[in-house]
Amino acid sequence: MKQTFYRYLHMVSLVCAMVLPSIPVAGQSRDDEVMVSKCSEVYEFKMKGGQPIVKNKTVIEYESLRQYDVKIQPAVFYGDNIKLDEARCDGFSANYRSATPENVFFDDSRVCYFDVTLGKWGRKRRMTYERTFTDLHYFTRIVLGEQYFVKQKTVTFIMPKEFEHYRLIDKNMSPAVTIEHKDKGGSRVVTYTINDMAPIKQEEAMPTVSSVYPTVFVVGSFKDAADMFAWGRQLSDVDTAIPSLNDILVDINRECHSDLDKIRNTYAWVQNNIRYVAFEAGVSKHQPDTPAEVVRKRYGDCKGMALLLKTLLVAQGFDARLTDVGTREASCLMSETWTPLATISRWATFPAMCRAWKSWSRNREESPRYAPCPFSPLKLTATACASTCQ
Repeated sequence: MKQTFYRYLHMVSLVCAMVLPSIPVAGQSRDDEVMVSKCSEVYEFKMKGGQPIVKNKTVIEYESLRQYDVKIQPAVFYGDNIKLDEARCDGFSANYRSATPENVFFDDSRVCYFDVTLGKWGRKRRMTYERTFTDLHYFTRIVLGEQYFVKQKTVTFIMPKEFEHYRLIDKNMSPAVTIEHKDKGGSRVVTYTINDMAPIKQEEAMPTVSSVYPTVFVVGSFKDAADMFAWGRQLSDVDTAIPSLNDILVDINRECHSDLDKIRNTYAWVQNNIRYVAFEAGVSKHQPDTPAEVVRKRYGDCKGMALLLKTLLVAQGFDARLTDVGTREASCLMSETWTPLATISRWATFPAMCRAWKSWSRNREESPRYAPCPFSPLKLTATACASTCQ
């Protein structure tokens, strides 16, 4: 009986010895299974047809760290202002999909990815892609890290003399990053060398990646913050005529006894009659829909709802204006980096503010006070959260 028991225990031990090596130990993550063994990322500024562009070429090599086949999905993003010129990965076929973010109804972001079987320990796969950034107003930042542990990586910016007004702002740099500046053939060359960098982690409620991890911000498309606001103002200069305006104002002003009642009812009318739908494709990322279209469709995004709110307030004699607002999700300040990234975020873009009592402010570093609004918390974070300055 005892011998039978030990024979059974020995057999179980052999089975465990064969099975357990293929099962990841508790606490492991995919980052422990794969590393970026080598990567070269180059951004070269050029002029094409009188317009500035940036050519990007990236070659990245992934290496397996496990004694079993590892599957990965290396990917590259592109869209309306980023042209994907080429993408290849060691004999694997490319897949193309929309990459619309969560809580956004539609945008033009797309992703090219590969379903790659990396293989066992030491096996490597290389991915190469080339892109062209066609509008440098939106070429705002490069995050230096990767989703996997980085053994060695270089990120190089090449800026000829005609781009001398562009500058790079380093944020959240770690000891894993060294920076080299040099001149080469009349061009300014800045190289970031990364060695042994931990993978990027994204957890619930954490700040944005570029607020935490080493990031390079690119400034130069605008002369200053005022120039950036002028650009945004030009985009928002659309037809504000509303055919049914009189009927809407009659509905809003019913049982109003003061200006404050009118303002509150205007907010409530937009809240109750217009559904928030995020639509971010092409210029629509920054240019609001016309108020007439928002009323006709009965839905709009932050910008469209804000412009409708402003239009209704102005029609009632109030001094209402559009303003750019930065939020806690913005990873940089407008005083430091005048890019759309400093002001335009998922949470609030171009909210209308009524200057009934106090002048409004465009700078997120000068925070005006807000009167309570009858908005739900969901709408407050995503819609045109127009508020009355006290």
